[in-house]
Amino acid sequence: MEILRKYGRGILISLVFGAVVFIVLSFWSGFGEVFEELKQFNWWLVPLVVALAFANYLVRFVKFHYYVRVLDIDLSKKDSFAIFLSGLVMSVTPGKFGEVLKSVLIKAVNGTSISRSAPIVLAERFTDFVALALMSLLGVYYYNFGAKTYIISAILILGPMFLVSSKSASHGLIRVLGKLPGLSKASPKMLVAYESTASLLSMKNLFSMTIISILSWFCECFAFYLVCNGFSGSGVPLLGLTFVYSFSILVGAIMMLPGGIGATEASLTGLMVTAMGMVKSVAVAATFIVRACTIWFAVLIGAATLMAYQKKLSPKAVQEIAEGQ
Repeated sequence: MEILRKYGRGILISLVFGAVVFIVLSFWSGFGEVFEELKQFNWWLVPLVVALAFANYLVRFVKFHYYVRVLDIDLSKKDSFAIFLSGLVMSVTPGKFGEVLKSVLIKAVNGTSISRSAPIVLAERFTDFVALALMSLLGVYYYNFGAKTYIISAILILGPMFLVSSKSASHGLIRVLGKLPGLSKASPKMLVAYESTASLLSMKNLFSMTIISILSWFCECFAFYLVCNGFSGSGVPLLGLTFVYSFSILVGAIMMLPGGIGATEASLTGLMVTAMGMVKSVAVAATFIVRACTIWFAVLIGAATLMAYQKKLSPKAVQEIAEGQ
């Protein structure tokens, strides 16, 4: 419980912010109408939607453990799975980079330096980013929507790819950063982090793990499809909703908001209304359900796993993590 308490305030703030976003969207579409749509929703679909969200986590774990093996980190599959699920509690941090908690837990288990394992989180987010961009591409073209956002996404993808692929450019940047006040001692750690990142994002790994990411995120796209069609008379096509969901998650990632909260919900609702022709109240209700069954379900899974897993760690390790050491 000690580790979870350390991050509890940030999670609570994100939860309150998420509630405010839903209230604002409900005002926009009409509280009464949204409530009526929620009453008429086929709630028997929720277990399947949650199962698809969990399938997303399982497929993403395959990627996480593959990266662990690429870096030759001594971690059993059981520990790896527990650490991966524990990291989900940080899903509502900006860009999900709070999931570096996984590196902290790895260090507590086997002493692997954070600078060596933290690039796993970066590689996870990067391949997710590429996958979501690819999944959005057809919709951007077909629906002629979001071209500017897509161009920004492409720049954000190609920039880091160039930097990582060029050893001389990366080492040069690290040397420059190492000359800045307060960063000279961090240069060796930055070099270790770069070498790990370069291994994880080699062309072979980038291609194969992007395919894995597409499979994982399609699980949630299909869950979103089930949610939207759980309202009578919706009949929205899977292709369109795959575009709406992947593009909205991408928007939330670009904005670097905790869990994309606010930006993702606004994008989901707005695209369902403007691109899919859905009624406002249905769009808001669908957004509420899918986000509850995905992002907030992930936080619950992460919290439960973290509370159970920290019992395996030594009291000293738990105390150090809780105190941010």
